Amino acid sequence: MRFALVGLCMLAMSIVGCAGGSGAAKSEDGAKSKAAANGEAKAAKPMTVEGVAKDGMISALVVDDKGVAYMVPSLGRWPDAAKGKRVRVTGQFVQDDRFMGKTVDGVPQQGTAGNDRILLKAKYEVIK
Repeated sequence: MRFALVGLCMLAMSIVGCAGGSGAAKSEDGAKSKAAANGEAKAAKPMTVEGVAKDGMISALVVDDKGVAYMVPSLGRWPDAAKGKRVRVTGQFVQDDRFMGKTVDGVPQQGTAGNDRILLKAKYEVIK
């Protein structure tokens, strides 16, 4: 039971983006990005990520070899033919707070911790 709980905690951390660092976006010189701190989206840029296809609570994920999770909301869930397999996903990369948990009328709503890595308009292929 204890191992299952630890496994669930680790999965939750990868879904909310804790595996990738401090959660605050930094520019090339290391300074915190004011736009990222305010939850403003930066312009999308093309990106390809290779990793394992996993289903998260909010969307499909691809987890790269460093353990960094990228959300793939256009899929919702991975098809059975790709789930758990190595995939290559190409899309428009953004890092923002669109899936961050919020409070509505004093009631917390489900969501991520914010500063999520997201691949929009994604296409994928199974590579192994």
